[in-house]
Amino acid sequence: MTIEQVNRYANKTIEIIYCSSDGELTKRRVKVQGITKKQFFGYCYLRNQRRSFLVENVLAWQPTTNWY
Repeated sequence: MTIEQVNRYANKTIEIIYCSSDGELTKRRVKVQGITKKQFFGYCYLRNQRRSFLVENVLAWQPTTNWY
């Protein structure tokens, strides 16, 4: 995943497989709300709060067809 790919989904929901800094793998639905050079921010439906995600830690992603 690149920042350019994330940027195309600003204000939309994507599904990601994410590896946290401690090695935990999670599948998440995230509504993308902001983007910097190395990370993006958004509402995480798994944690029910706004979170930040390092692009380099996203192992897989896809746009979702669900509306949130």
